[in-house]
Amino acid sequence: MGKSLLMRTEASYSLNFMIYLQNIYLNQYISRKEDYKFPYTAPETIAFKKEYGLAYKELWDVIVSELSKRPENDMEMFHEKKDVFYRKLFIKSKEGLKQYHEFYIAFKTWWGSLAGSFSIDRSIDDPGRKVYVEFANLCFLCFTLKE
Repeated sequence: MGKSLLMRTEASYSLNFMIYLQNIYLNQYISRKEDYKFPYTAPETIAFKKEYGLAYKELWDVIVSELSKRPENDMEMFHEKKDVFYRKLFIKSKEGLKQYHEFYIAFKTWWGSLAGSFSIDRSIDDPGRKVYVEFANLCFLCFTLKE
């Protein structure tokens, strides 16, 4: 079989949910309104764990690893790991569960709209194509020099 290069550019449901939660977390510590990230939520105390940063990194790594093995299961993983996102990142409390559930539903609604996954996918089409072409040219050059 000949050499080939495949680059996936589908926006991940699970990883984008992680970014969505990260933005909510970061907005708690931003003082200038101009610096807020999407999605903005009302200024209230969100029930994130104190060790949020480490838990976030660990969960991100697990999801990336699973997606690299089976990218077609992304949406299934998003639904199956619903409780894992909560347990890893939020304080276990009635309020924490309520907030998490609202974020989960809001993300699903946004992601399913034209403003969500479609716009994210479209925003990486051209830059993704450019990266692919540059990487393919580099690989071709490397293979040519090797032979």
